[in-house]
Amino acid sequence: MTRQRITEITPEEVDDNELSTMLKESEMLAGDATLQGIVARRPEIFKGFQAFIGAALRGENSTIEPHIKELMRLKSAEINRCTYCSTVRIQDVRNDVAPLEEDVLGEFTDDNLTEREALAVEFAEKMGGDPNQISDAFFEELRTEFTDDEIVELVLTECVYKMGHTISNTLQVGTSEDNDYPTDLDYPLAEPKPQTLTSND
Repeated sequence: MTRQRITEITPEEVDDNELSTMLKESEMLAGDATLQGIVARRPEIFKGFQAFIGAALRGENSTIEPHIKELMRLKSAEINRCTYCSTVRIQDVRNDVAPLEEDVLGEFTDDNLTEREALAVEFAEKMGGDPNQISDAFFEELRTEFTDDEIVELVLTECVYKMGHTISNTLQVGTSEDNDYPTDLDYPLAEPKPQTLTSND
C-alpha cells in the first residue's frame, strides 16, 4: 500500500462554514473527499478550484450527459494511471455507468456504447494521452455527435480530470476509512478494475 504524502483536512476540522459545506458536498458527490480535503489546505485556491470544477462538470447549462463525463473520467484515470480516480465513483450516475465499465476500461470496445458515448471516451483517451496526436479527421468524427460548444466542454472536462490525476498521482492520494472504497491503494495504477454493484448499492 502506498502512503499518502499529505493529510487531508475534514469538514469537522475547519472553522469556515463555506469550506466545510463544500467538503461535505464533495463527499456526497463521489463518496469520498480525500482529494478535495488536501486541496482545501489552501482554502482560497480550493474555492476557486471547486467553482471551476462545478461549472465544467455540473454546469446547469451543460448539454453533455453526466454519465458520459463519468465514462470519460474513468478512461482518463486509466490512461494517466491514477489509482484514486480509478477507485472512486460519482454516486448519482454509478448505476448507469457500472454496466459499461468493462467496455471502457482496459481494451476499449464500443459494443455496448452509443456513438456519442464512444466518441467521448475515445476523446478522453486521446487527450488524456498526447493531445498533439488528435487528428483533424477525429475532430470531424466528434462533430457528428457534438456541437463545437460541446467539444469545448469536453476539452474543459478532460482538463479538470487531468488536473485531478496529476494532484492524486503526485501526492498519492488515498481514500478515507469512512466509506466503502478500498483503502489499500497503490501507485501507480497497475490495472483498472470495473466495479460490480451489489444489491445494496
